[in-house]
Amino acid sequence: MDAEGQKKNFIRIGYMLPAWIAILVMSCAVAAAQQSAPAPSVQTETADATAAKPQAAQPATEETPEQRRQDAQMQERKNQLAVDTAKLLELANELKAEMDKSSKDTLSLGVIKKADEVEKLARKVRAEMKASIGN
Repeated sequence: MDAEGQKKNFIRIGYMLPAWIAILVMSCAVAAAQQSAPAPSVQTETADATAAKPQAAQPATEETPEQRRQDAQMQERKNQLAVDTAKLLELANELKAEMDKSSKDTLSLGVIKKADEVEKLARKVRAEMKASIGN
């Protein structure tokens, strides 16, 4: 592939990158919403039927220190993921603005460095998402 073809491919990638990042950010938001949404409760008995039944003693469900530690770690990962996705969106918008400023024949070194930074952060966010789903 000649140099002109490489430039055209890079420009196409530069214009498509913000779209891919937007998709990644939206999928992060959906995944976070699904993880934090409480499960819906389904009641099959009427109020009259439950009033007639004696209430069984329910065991106390206190969190153990281990559960609290895991919850704190999960919340920290979730917060870090939110910070990273916000930074990713900001970088993608900056990259798009710089790409719009450049001409079709020239790309600045700053644009290439910004694209690398966006790619690294996107990979980090994806790895964090996979890790949080695995836990």
